[in-house]
Amino acid sequence: MSSDKQEERIYYGSLEEQERQRIIDEEKQKQERKQQQASQSAPNSSSDQQQSQQVQTGQLKSLGGKQLKSLADKDKSQTNVQIEVLELSEHALEEKRRHDENMRKLELQKKASTMIVPTNDKEVKYRLRQLGHPICYFGENNADRRERLKKVQAEYIMEHGDLPQFIKLEEKQKQNDENEHFYYPGIKELKEIREEIATYSLLKSSRRVYKSKVGRMEEDPLVEEKKQISSLNRAMKFDVCVSQFADSSIVLRGAFSPECDLLATAGGSGVSKIWNIPNSDLKCRLEGHLSKVHDIVWNPETGSMSHNSFGHLATGSSDTNIRLWTMDPAAELQKSIVLSGHEDRVNRLSFHQTGKYLFSTSHDMTWRFWDIERQKEIYVQTGHTKGVYANALHPDGSLIFTGDLQGYGMIWDLRTGKGILPFSGYHVKGILAADFSENGFQFVTGSEDNTLRVFDIRRRACMHTLPGHLKLISDVKFQKNGSNYFVSVSYDNTLKLWNAKDFSLAKTYKSHESKITSVTLDQSQKYFATTSLDRKWMLWEYKDF
Repeated sequence: MSSDKQEERIYYGSLEEQERQRIIDEEKQKQERKQQQASQSAPNSSSDQQQSQQVQTGQLKSLGGKQLKSLADKDKSQTNVQIEVLELSEHALEEKRRHDENMRKLELQKKASTMIVPTNDKEVKYRLRQLGHPICYFGENNADRRERLKKVQAEYIMEHGDLPQFIKLEEKQKQNDENEHFYYPGIKELKEIREEIATYSLLKSSRRVYKSKVGRMEEDPLVEEKKQISSLNRAMKFDVCVSQFADSSIVLRGAFSPECDLLATAGGSGVSKIWNIPNSDLKCRLEGHLSKVHDIVWNPETGSMSHNSFGHLATGSSDTNIRLWTMDPAAELQKSIVLSGHEDRVNRLSFHQTGKYLFSTSHDMTWRFWDIERQKEIYVQTGHTKGVYANALHPDGSLIFTGDLQGYGMIWDLRTGKGILPFSGYHVKGILAADFSENGFQFVTGSEDNTLRVFDIRRRACMHTLPGHLKLISDVKFQKNGSNYFVSVSYDNTLKLWNAKDFSLAKTYKSHESKITSVTLDQSQKYFATTSLDRKWMLWEYKDF
């Protein structure tokens, strides 16, 4: 060999000839593919590509053995990829779990912030129960419970994808109450008491009907009309004769004694007081209730009872208790016993005409029948869906009307214990007052919707609507011994006199400085009294000017 050929020789080291040739062939194939793609766009590019190919070939020839081997190893690694996974350390795993938990909490907070839950606490508790969670935690209030329900619902959505189909509490109650009949146990004497009431009411109703028939047959209609007009004209001539502060707080109710010589007032301080009429001197105090006294009533048989016997008066309070009081004229403070059973405040009371029984209505959605002589509950009556407020006895003593704060009224038969005549859809708000006419078939109700309604039992319907007040009507009373007129009082500070024959407004009285809470009429038609939130009671007297 010549010296020139020896200078051109290239030493490949450990790289074999076939490996070198394979790499050169692959590079040629790549260049050929590129030339074919670029030949259509640039006609002159072929020469350039050939030159670049020659340059690259020359470069490969000028490479050393080690450099060619590295290129070969790189190519092999690209064709045969192998992935090796290393296990994380315990510290790294703990950090990963902590990160995942924080992200889950963040997502939970986002979902809970947009979650819609009921505002009614009963519905919130019922929904928690459906989701299998406690309805209340120690120290948890209504707002805390709603926030907990949001989180519970958000967790449920994250686990299951969507909330379950909740059943509303009202629907659940309807399902449970549908076609359900139940009975309350009564005392052994219940049958005897009902028979006594039936005997009394039948006798009294027969006398009332007979008196009405005889009056229509014997009396001239013109004379009867003149009597009615005279009675109404007399009622239009009343004026305030006494104004007396009765309590350190408000005065909620007032009631004349059967003899009309005493007036009892119920105070917001929990103290009731007895006043002499007409000089308005304080006779005695009735202390025993722990909260507001909402009603006070006299037993119609007070005159025939001994001074030390309980049941001359009855009071009902926000402390859920009813108290029966003695009436000892020599004592400044009277004694009392407690009738307990109601679960919420006692709203209204009324004595039966026999003087042996007492009826009470309450915010616990029940009214109760009490035996004064035995000093115990005869039975409790449900049937209302809101607090029961109004309470009125039929003049025969056979029926009782109750009205609740939803505007629903019911007449109950005391001789059978059944609800016989419902009145629904008339008042749009709660029924706060009611009273029966002495004719036995009409009664008037007063409501939070500022209206009076006159109902006819015979027709089972409302006959007249009297929008006579600007605010809620707190009390309504028919005239004693005649029922030729009735009066209503309202939170608009007025007392209104109504004709009971054509139900027209006869006169409006206004004297109190604040809302009037009650009105009471005496048997002699000489006085009537009103109580008010201005802490006073007023005595109105007939004055023939």
